[in-house]
Amino acid sequence: MTGIVKTDQIQGAQGTTITIPTGNKISIADSATVGTLNATIMKGVTTFADSAVFSGAVSGITTGKVLQVVQGTSTAEFSTSSTSFVKATNLTASITPSATSSKILIQIMGTVETEQYTRHLYMDICRSIGGGSDNLNLSGQTEGLLNYYMGGTTIIRINGIISFLDSPNTTSQCVYNPSIRFGGGNTPGAEFGKPNQLQTIILTEIAG
Repeated sequence: MTGIVKTDQIQGAQGTTITIPTGNKISIADSATVGTLNATIMKGVTTFADSAVFSGAVSGITTGKVLQVVQGTSTAEFSTSSTSFVKATNLTASITPSATSSKILIQIMGTVETEQYTRHLYMDICRSIGGGSDNLNLSGQTEGLLNYYMGGTTIIRINGIISFLDSPNTTSQCVYNPSIRFGGGNTPGAEFGKPNQLQTIILTEIAG
């Protein structure tokens, strides 16, 4: 038979901590209301029904939380014939991490094309910290995060999408842009962005 204990408060007999023995859990039933919760302390000893309601603050979640989101947009075009990565100045966004342990998720979307068929366009991310020099190849890969090859005899635009999880290890402002380079051959080269089409960059700070 399951026993029922009815009480308004539980207090520790010799301190402020009440210990749940190993192998035991507290189950929060349907429609229960939970006030202030420290997730670090409760981890592993508590299960919550889908309909449990939290009426107070939830603290103690030290990693994985989204701390802030920033978006930049553009309808401008950037082109280059450089075979080394250069910063696409038509799209940018900046974010100031709240802790050195934070991660920054960068998501970039925009139109890409080469202005000559049978050529490559490579796309990566440019980052500067605290007004310092640009890191034009954040991924560290020769071909970046996107390798677009324009084959055949017709120039075709595509929607280029890249994402990267950065660890800037700073609380100074971080500025991000796309970076592109041309694969070489006949100029004029490679393009990112088009007028009347929206390019976006989204920066998400995640607690590390």
